[in-house]
Amino acid sequence: MTVPAGAPASALAPGEDGPVWHTLRTDQVLQAEQVDGQHGLTSAEAAARVERFGLNTFDAGRGRFAWLISVGLVMGAGTLGVISWAEQAHTREIAHTMGVVTFSLYALFFSIATRDERRTMFSLDTFADAKFVIATGVSILTLLLTTVFGPLQAFLKTTSLDVRQWLICLAVALSIVVVSEVRKAVARRRPVPSQPITR
Repeated sequence: MTVPAGAPASALAPGEDGPVWHTLRTDQVLQAEQVDGQHGLTSAEAAARVERFGLNTFDAGRGRFAWLISVGLVMGAGTLGVISWAEQAHTREIAHTMGVVTFSLYALFFSIATRDERRTMFSLDTFADAKFVIATGVSILTLLLTTVFGPLQAFLKTTSLDVRQWLICLAVALSIVVVSEVRKAVARRRPVPSQPITR
């Protein structure tokens, strides 16, 4: 995304300790952009900002696209690997359940790991947002219920898993955390690139 020159600090590309747009509350975004939440920008102000900052457009994002493809490959390979192993070691129903649990854990861990594009997920700031913590807790509870709550088991065609099976799903899904943290470590070693102004 292009970033306007002279924009408020919070609008700039995030540094190691800088905020990221998707982590801000609505009121924080409005304050950073100096916009009235009730009335928005006047036509004159909008035109003036286009003249000053350029159009609000997105770049091709090839690096991000490649990253998302890599994430999909890791999640897909891990999930299919668990299913394949479980079909050999257990029943097809258990294999299906382990696949559902593994993929769900992948998605859960990825949502936590990508709260910030540069800061490690092991920072306390990751869980500073109460709504995010609640949503994460609900996701974990729902995932647990899919393997123990009869109606959900019937709907999703899942079954109960033992501790060892849960640990296997957990260990495989944690691979996305490793991949994300390595990517962040590399990103932190690089200077934040300056963003072009689109005219």
